[in-house]
Amino acid sequence: MLRRLIYASQSRLAPDSAEGELRPLVEQAIARNRGLDVTGGLIFTGHRFAQLLEGPADAIDRLM
Repeated sequence: MLRRLIYASQSRLAPDSAEGELRPLVEQAIARNRGLDVTGGLIFTGHRFAQLLEGPADAIDRLM
């Protein structure tokens, strides 16, 4: 069964270093999600995140 999850959170990253800190996290998430057959998107405003995840229900449950 396919599941979709959308959530938002507030960033704890320092604005002046956020991009450098985010890049390795995003690369790690892409590799992990690919292995779980999960796709999605991430929006970062500098202060907040919004994310959509879509994939098998058990994989989404494991990620959360």
